[in-house]
Amino acid sequence: NEAGSQTITANQVVEATAGQAPTERIDIYPRDAVTWALYYPPLVEAAVLSPENKLDPNNPLHEALRFYAEGDSLKALAFIDNIPGELNISQHLAAAGINLSVGDIEAAEQHLHKLLQLNPNNTDGLALQTIIAVTQNDLKTADSVSSHALSINPDSAMALLAQSYLDQAHFDIDAALKHSEQAAEQAPDSGTALARLAEVQLMHGLTAKAQTSAHKAALKSPHDAHIQSVFGFASLRSTDLKAAETAFKRAQNLNSAAPLPHFGLGLIKIRRNQLREGRESLEHAALLDPSNALLRSYL
Repeated sequence: NEAGSQTITANQVVEATAGQAPTERIDIYPRDAVTWALYYPPLVEAAVLSPENKLDPNNPLHEALRFYAEGDSLKALAFIDNIPGELNISQHLAAAGINLSVGDIEAAEQHLHKLLQLNPNNTDGLALQTIIAVTQNDLKTADSVSSHALSINPDSAMALLAQSYLDQAHFDIDAALKHSEQAAEQAPDSGTALARLAEVQLMHGLTAKAQTSAHKAALKSPHDAHIQSVFGFASLRSTDLKAAETAFKRAQNLNSAAPLPHFGLGLIKIRRNQLREGRESLEHAALLDPSNALLRSYL
């Protein structure tokens, strides 16, 4: 304009006001700004750690994983932070996974970076990278990282679980079921793997099988909010509202920041014709997982 000029390149923004020279403006991209608020599916637990990361009984990480299994992620992280010296691969892996479970993406990525510096081909670390990319809707990166992980170790339970979430993001539910079944076979004692299998079985309408898988998962990991939520949805699909409500409330008590318990309780309230209370629960779920289109569509 008459007051001056400004040259810009791709992805830059200039603001021009009457009487003032154009100036470059810094834009904040909302998706980047709320990355910390995204809900990252759980993937790490003691039973899923691959053979290369198996722990000896004297490893201090045992105590941290016990806290995590009991639903106390913050205490688990504090225990890891107090481990003397440099963390090893399995310790970085646990810290990254637990940080993801509480939504601290920055801390999780720092541990993953150090882990993959120690071993660039660690399949469990690559699986967590896949989950991060899927959650942030970077499917191109997720495809590349997941393919690399499975090429290194096609039997990795964590890599197979991560691939099942990637399959779902691509709307390939048949592939998601196949990879979930393979993950549960590789980690039969893993509540996380059984719960993921139950989720995908529900997507296929395999209600009886989903109930069985979810019940086994809840017995394996009674203090895991996500697993309790999956059991709640399996019960809800079977119209056992009382069991579903108990499971969702238990999940809510274990992790008030998890969106699925609020979503499930909202559906139960609506089914009971408590429309205002149900809507509020759905709103709560959508606020906790702002990138989830399914929650918004129900709302």
